[in-house]
Amino acid sequence: MRNDNLFLHLGRLEGKVDAILSNQTLMANELEDHDKRIGKLEQHRAWFLGASAVVASVVATVVGFLKGGH
Repeated sequence: MRNDNLFLHLGRLEGKVDAILSNQTLMANELEDHDKRIGKLEQHRAWFLGASAVVASVVATVVGFLKGGH
């Protein structure tokens, strides 16, 4: 009878460990998805800042020529 109780507790423990591992896998997949999404956002931001710098440079050059500068 004592072994039955032990096996019951081991079965419950195994179930809980399986649930924890399943949740860990889900979290790892979610973090990987977030990492990809954040990477895309950072890349788009870098492109936007670069394009903004180019536009600002062109505008400054045009304004300089319109004001009679060199």
